[in-house]
Amino acid sequence: MIELLSALKKLLRGEIKIDLDSGVMAYKGRRVVAIPADVIYKVLKELDAVLAEGSLVVLEKLGYAMGAATTETMGWSNFDDVAKELPQLAKVGGFGRVKLAEDIIEMEELPVPADPAVARYLSGFLRALCMEPVEMELEGDRIRAKIVKQC
Repeated sequence: MIELLSALKKLLRGEIKIDLDSGVMAYKGRRVVAIPADVIYKVLKELDAVLAEGSLVVLEKLGYAMGAATTETMGWSNFDDVAKELPQLAKVGGFGRVKLAEDIIEMEELPVPADPAVARYLSGFLRALCMEPVEMELEGDRIRAKIVKQC
């Protein structure tokens, strides 16, 4: 675990503060918390169950909010910033492998099954990261999407 935190600190250019005694980890002064991936999936499924058709809109808005917060925290301002750092951040953060090409993003070994609710959430997330997904393929723990750069 300490090796993982050291790798994370190196990836994030030393701007991470880890205080194990107080249980606080922060990046650029913002507190970071870790939760099990299945919690996210359960929340998405509950929203889907409660809101039915409306859940897809809510999930996309939540994804966008998370993507915007990530973009701001990481200091990304355009697609090139995202393309350079997102694959490494995804690996270190436990989100699986991300491969970005000119107009394709592939996410493999996602921590949750790729289903329509997750796809809608990721659509919003990607939009906040300067990518408009126009076609998505879902299979197991993998999503492949054709994207259009937005910024």
